[in-house]
Amino acid sequence: MSPSSELDLSPGASANPHARLDVLLEAVPLAVAVFDGELTLAATNARYRDLTGLELAQAIGRSIYDAFPNALADLTEQVDIAAGGVPVVSVRVPFQHRGGRRLVEATFVPLVDARGARGVLFAGSDVTEREGLREDLARSVAQLESIFDVLPDSVRVVDADGETVRTNAQAQQEHAPANPQTLRELWRLDRPRTLSGTTLFVHEHPTARALRGERVRGETLEVRRGVGNTIAVVEVNSNPLYDPHKRVRGAVTVERDVTERTRLQQRVQTEAERLERMVQERTRELLALQEAASRDRRLAAVGQLAAGVMHDVNNALNPIMTAAYLLEMNADNPVAVRDYAARISRAAETGAATAARVGRFIRQEPLLGSREHTVD
Repeated sequence: MSPSSELDLSPGASANPHARLDVLLEAVPLAVAVFDGELTLAATNARYRDLTGLELAQAIGRSIYDAFPNALADLTEQVDIAAGGVPVVSVRVPFQHRGGRRLVEATFVPLVDARGARGVLFAGSDVTEREGLREDLARSVAQLESIFDVLPDSVRVVDADGETVRTNAQAQQEHAPANPQTLRELWRLDRPRTLSGTTLFVHEHPTARALRGERVRGETLEVRRGVGNTIAVVEVNSNPLYDPHKRVRGAVTVERDVTERTRLQQRVQTEAERLERMVQERTRELLALQEAASRDRRLAAVGQLAAGVMHDVNNALNPIMTAAYLLEMNADNPVAVRDYAARISRAAETGAATAARVGRFIRQEPLLGSREHTVD
């Protein structure tokens, strides 16, 4: 509506245009009141009457200065300005409503009727809920800002071009005094590389990958921090930020300093490897000792066997030698020859049994049976 709109508000205007005006006002989703050239209420809608608590009969003909009885602010200045031909736009006015306090965004627009008489149009929009939501949002943002700044991790938010939008206190402290404003500046300062020593290019940075829609989780990198370019180990998580149309509009990156944890893990790993080497060396020593003890036992067993063999061989040879001598001396006596031959045979069997025991020992078979009886 123009600052000075034409509208026939005279009492002599036909009823039909007023009826059309009433229908039009009821269709408007605002509290609306039309005041004539004498600044008395000429037309209104139900939303205005609900806002002010006035019945239609009470409202029509009421002076504009008395048309807002429950307003909690003086509107005289705004009315005078609008009556002078200057619109007053978007004035926040509190009203005491039967349903509780309401906040209305009021506009006063000067009107000119067909006769050239001035009037005023009032339009009010109830912004109580919107303002409440705005206040809730402001409180939530303030709370998030507080949480954001007390986080022990470094948090950095960038836009789609890699420009820094927001950082928390930890991120600012870690990069002081440089305070990088772009992803490329951050990359140049950090000079990130993997734990194996591979340097990352700027497009390989977790934030750059998040700007391409990738979710980076738990990536461990070495970076340089502070004036002295101290090496730090950080665990990086980076997420893309989307608009309602699912387009990437930025990224948020969280870095946690895990330098001490990584060093501790490395020390634990080094100690574990050292202990493993000690266990292997000790195992080899024990195996060597066990082998030596086994050899000693075998040598002792061989010694015992040799002694037994010598004894058994002597037991076998002595009868043979004796029988051979007696056989020679009694060669003409058949009975004696047969007796001495039998003795030689038994002694030979004893020698064969001894040889068999030696063979079983060599083959690691159990030594069955006992030592043969001595041959007489």
